[in-house]
Amino acid sequence: MRFIIPVGREEEFKIFMANKLTYETGKKYLPEDILVNYNSDKKYTKNLNEYKYIFGDINFSGCSFEDTEDIEFIYGDTSFWDSCIKKLSRVKHIVGDCTFNNSFVDLGELETIKGNADFERTKIENLGKIKEIHGEAKFFGSEIKTLSKLEYVGGNLDLQGSKIKNLGELLGVKGSLNIASVPLKSLGNIKYVGGDIFLQNSEVEDLGDLQYVGGSIWINEKQQKLFGDRVVARTNIGGSIMTAFKNNQRYGKIVEEYLNKKEDKQEASFF
Repeated sequence: MRFIIPVGREEEFKIFMANKLTYETGKKYLPEDILVNYNSDKKYTKNLNEYKYIFGDINFSGCSFEDTEDIEFIYGDTSFWDSCIKKLSRVKHIVGDCTFNNSFVDLGELETIKGNADFERTKIENLGKIKEIHGEAKFFGSEIKTLSKLEYVGGNLDLQGSKIKNLGELLGVKGSLNIASVPLKSLGNIKYVGGDIFLQNSEVEDLGDLQYVGGSIWINEKQQKLFGDRVVARTNIGGSIMTAFKNNQRYGKIVEEYLNKKEDKQEASFF
């Protein structure tokens, strides 16, 4: 995700954005509440949490504070890796890719990540208020136990090797779904997966409310017996059975049309 602010016009942009936010929210915003960062490699070690809106890729590595405090919005790729941050207090939206560190315990008010989200090997046990991740989401080796209020993932969802026990309110994954080596028993509320589903090394015994799979479902022999009325076996490769799901084609078409409309443009400009 990229936000275009011409070099040399950042002060003009700050004034414009402060006035816009003040008008739309009824709260007073000042130009100094806004950070425009052109250097994605620049590391801020202090005072970064005093800004409210951040535009540009940002790296929190080396920060000494544990709470993002006043920050409400980040428009750019965000890295919390190798930082002391444990909590996002007021951040509601991150427009870009986001990498979390293994000390995170609280996602606070965060609702959307409009990019890829990397939670690999983090200690986060639930996703709090997050409803949408627009790119891929990776939880390999993490402590995640539930996806909580998450409804949609716009890329692949990789839960392999995590401690996931339920998928929460998840309804759709645009890419593939990998649930290998996890204690999950049921796919729960999920209805749509646009790519493959990898279940062969999982404990899943129930496909839940699943309606449509755009690719194949990889299962084991035990699962083939459990899901026999909902899948059609294609081939057996080393004990893993590739099957086709008996899709609700009408439902799949409706979802695909909706997802096509949902796609965001990759660039935005105020000038």
